[in-house]
Amino acid sequence: MTPYAPLIERGEKLLLLGAGCYFVFKNFTPVFVTHNVVACLYMAEALLDMTFTVIRQRGPLSHNWRDWLVAVLGTYASLLVVAAPQAPPVLPSVLCGSLALIGILLSLAAKLSLRRSFGIIAASRQLKTGGPYRVIRHPMYAGYLLMQMAFLLQYPTIHNTVVLLFTWWMQIMRIRAEEKILGTRKEWVDWSQGVKWKLFPFVF
Repeated sequence: MTPYAPLIERGEKLLLLGAGCYFVFKNFTPVFVTHNVVACLYMAEALLDMTFTVIRQRGPLSHNWRDWLVAVLGTYASLLVVAAPQAPPVLPSVLCGSLALIGILLSLAAKLSLRRSFGIIAASRQLKTGGPYRVIRHPMYAGYLLMQMAFLLQYPTIHNTVVLLFTWWMQIMRIRAEEKILGTRKEWVDWSQGVKWKLFPFVF
């Protein structure tokens, strides 16, 4: 760990807080006035990320600036979406809400399994193999993807489409960066051989 790691971590937490505040500012009406289920769950996920970021434990972080870049963009770019009530949803709101609920529950289950091993930047923290990690390697990111798909189906604007397509691209790069670091540990290699799927069984 570099001597600048504590300062970098504080900066990362401030960035997350700033992105969360931006989301609240841009989406105040659908989240706190109309109480749209998808928007509320999206906000709840952002708050969960903030909480787990604060309590996480430190670990040997990647020193590759590309790993930092994809981690930051993959995490915070998703908060640039805007809930646009004027945009007609692709699917009925009840279906979008159900998809969002599944996503946040999957993400929460992954966070509870990780506990203080949760992190944004690729790092070699304590290996967790319980809960949803018995089925897929990156259940938290799968939960994010479901949440974001629900948001896009509820608010299908060009802006949200561009933001989330970029976010998903960064997330794929982020998965590759994490697995490159974790692949240096025999215990992870042994576990990954039994857990074939990265995000969704029989898909990816």
